[in-house]
Amino acid sequence: MVLVIVEALELVVFYLDVLGRTALPLLLMLTVVQFALVALWYMHLKFDSRYFSWLFVCGMILAAAIFIAAWATLDILL
Repeated sequence: MVLVIVEALELVVFYLDVLGRTALPLLLMLTVVQFALVALWYMHLKFDSRYFSWLFVCGMILAAAIFIAAWATLDILL
């Protein structure tokens, strides 16, 4: 149910162009949350060592940080 709510938020942010240029970072954050939920639940990482969960989630956060840095460098972000 949580994934449905996160997906609905992504669709609202994407189709209602109310947020303007801040929609892109918000969509990226929602994607990170959705990735973490899918990795922890459907890949059964919540039953494995916390190290694996930490590894997957931190990797996605690092990738998001690199995208934000690239966007800021190219003046795409705000």
